[in-house]
Amino acid sequence: MSAIVTWSTNAVPRTQRLDYFAAALSSALVPMQVEATHTGALASHMSMLEIDDVDVLSQCGSAHRSLRGRAELARSGAHTYHLIVNRRAAWYVEHAGATRVRAGQAFLIDSARANLIEMPSAYEVTHVKMPEAWLRRWVREPSRMVGRPLGGEAGQMDHALAAFVAGMTPHALRDGPLPASMMIDHLGAMLAMASGTTGRPIAASSAALALYNKVFACIANRSAEPLLSAGDIANSLAIAESELHSVLASFGDTFASLLVTHRLANARRMLASRAFEAFTVPEIALRAGFSRGADLTNLLEPGDTSGSDACPARDRPKRLRSS
Repeated sequence: MSAIVTWSTNAVPRTQRLDYFAAALSSALVPMQVEATHTGALASHMSMLEIDDVDVLSQCGSAHRSLRGRAELARSGAHTYHLIVNRRAAWYVEHAGATRVRAGQAFLIDSARANLIEMPSAYEVTHVKMPEAWLRRWVREPSRMVGRPLGGEAGQMDHALAAFVAGMTPHALRDGPLPASMMIDHLGAMLAMASGTTGRPIAASSAALALYNKVFACIANRSAEPLLSAGDIANSLAIAESELHSVLASFGDTFASLLVTHRLANARRMLASRAFEAFTVPEIALRAGFSRGADLTNLLEPGDTSGSDACPARDRPKRLRSS
């Protein structure tokens, strides 16, 4: 994982902001034209984290329009896909048709096709840039997801996908309770479920259920290992990592979500046990498999965080958020 890279129009004079912004977008994403669509000074701030060839960007700023036509397509490099969520306001895109995308919805763009994007007001965006080869590991036919809003109805997998992407910021991934690479795999699994490639079956086969139970139990037994990965579990069960992700997705789960569930369950048991009264919450967090005490503390119920990190477990909050 590389360091977080940042750009801000505050770094240049107002007269140079549009060119600076266009160059930053073209460098970080794909070649494009940019036009300001309001009379005030253009403002834009952007940060980017590269994780296993996937780039996660957090963007905020003022109204503008961007365009990719023939000239920009001709100057493009590798084929990529771009998953965009504007948390703050609705926006408009022309890409396989004209679409109004509501705040909080996700939209997938194919870099091989022309597009026009308009942010008509101030925006707060998560933008995930994915190489074609990476996306096809999870979604056999990305074209089925391109050009339509994702996340229209609560309870649907594409709604969960959009909500997850909205929270994917470079700093959140770098500082989160699980390795950033694991969260990128979690994104891939959610994309697979949202695409219908591996949807939850009405009646799973006995073989699939048996394998799911083996994976579930293996994660539970090894969840306290701080560097545990999906590859480790796959190797121990003598299956391909792709098969592991596929069977979990078939039952509506991901490796990352199960790992956090088991670590929280272990921490809950230790916090409630007299045998661990002398342990601080950071010590219990490490025993449960978290890399930092704060990763567990951040999952405690709001309003229940009395005491300091040096306090023993009996003086700390016992209730955890449900996973």
